[in-house]
Amino acid sequence: MIKVPISLEESYFHRLYQDVSKGHVDDVFNNIHLTNVHFQTKFVRYFKNREEVRDKILCLSNNESSPLLLVACHGYFALVEMLIDIGLNVNICDGEGRTPLYFASYGGYRDITDLLLKNHANAKICDKKKRSPLCIASARGFTEVVVRFLKHGAMNISTANCVSPLYIATIFGNTDIVKLYLENEFDPNVQTTHKQTPIYAACYFNHVDIVRLLLNANCDTDVCSHSSKSPLFVACKYGNTSVVDLLLDNGSDPDICDIGADRTNEYVSNSNDVMKIILFDNYDTPLKDVPAFIDNPTEVDSKLSADIDRVFLEKYKYESPLFTASYMGYFDIVKLLLDHHCNPNLGNNFEESPVYIAVKHGHTEIVELLLKNKADPNLCNKDCVCPLLQTVSGCTQINPSLFENMLNPDSNKSDSLFIQHPQTRLKTVKLLLQNNADPNLCNKYCETPLFAASEKGIMDIVDALLTYNADQKYV
Repeated sequence: MIKVPISLEESYFHRLYQDVSKGHVDDVFNNIHLTNVHFQTKFVRYFKNREEVRDKILCLSNNESSPLLLVACHGYFALVEMLIDIGLNVNICDGEGRTPLYFASYGGYRDITDLLLKNHANAKICDKKKRSPLCIASARGFTEVVVRFLKHGAMNISTANCVSPLYIATIFGNTDIVKLYLENEFDPNVQTTHKQTPIYAACYFNHVDIVRLLLNANCDTDVCSHSSKSPLFVACKYGNTSVVDLLLDNGSDPDICDIGADRTNEYVSNSNDVMKIILFDNYDTPLKDVPAFIDNPTEVDSKLSADIDRVFLEKYKYESPLFTASYMGYFDIVKLLLDHHCNPNLGNNFEESPVYIAVKHGHTEIVELLLKNKADPNLCNKDCVCPLLQTVSGCTQINPSLFENMLNPDSNKSDSLFIQHPQTRLKTVKLLLQNNADPNLCNKYCETPLFAASEKGIMDIVDALLTYNADQKYV
């Protein structure tokens, strides 16, 4: 920036005046010297009483190239005030439907926001992506800007799909704004079109402090989304232990099942990367900064709902929170659920119990915990496979070097299939037998655990089964 000597300021302003007279308004209001507050003051003093300039600027009042949009975007308070005094339309929109108030909210310019609202800026005008100024401020964490909206009575303005400012602030983890909304009696149970509540979003993104605030506001923790997922279920699914603890302590039903899960990946992170994909516009904004825009609030909750379905390679339906925690190996969450008297046998629509799924995926400590809490070791799935037979059927006589390869980061060996260490496998078998697992339960092909162990030549398991009176006639 070239510094203008004081002796030449008058002639410099006269040149800017000529530029406005010639219609180069954008160039004048984009002048880099306007970033200096003192220069803004002098600029206003020079221009505000020149009728020719006023008339030229007023011609742009209802035009997409209104300078009020530009100066609001840059945060030039003195110029916003001057242009409002001239009489420019405070509700003018640019080509994307964004108003001066939108830009002030986006930039976190609280004084400009206040000034615009005092001059009847319409807080309900959304851009073409249906994003309101209040939702933008809520997403970007500008608490003082939100305060200005609330002071002027711009309250719970939702976007399309009923995505409320409270929901948006919750997703972005802006705790102070959530607290502010709740203090102003925003409904903590407000739902999006897909029936997602703020507590649902807080549990999904593991915003523990916001969960506490919503619980203190007496939110309903058992409201399920359109796909029947409860806040507790999503917290269990993503291993958010502190959130699970809070929900259970506040009376969440531990047995509400997800009746519509459609799982296609082993695990999908609910980190900021996913949040960026779901919510943000295609701007090259680093995650360490709060992203500039929310992308399509009309799709926020539907994309969140779709994302949360992608977790496993198989399709499970009617899943209990205990089942999903047992599947994922979340010991502490399983313990919390059991401590709060959940049904230890409630599984999924394939009749796979928590014990069965924990056995299948080698979570021996969880199996032991479930059995201590009176889980039934003899519940079979729809194919009549009991946990004991599943343990044996999943066994493979393998070379110990395979385990070394699996631990070697440079190994090309695939570890996509679950393989249990022989000692863990034997421990699980004994654990089940010690807790009254029936060694003679057959699958639909009349195959018993002893038959499977004998077929595979796993003699330590054969011996264990015979010790517990496995019937040899099935071998």
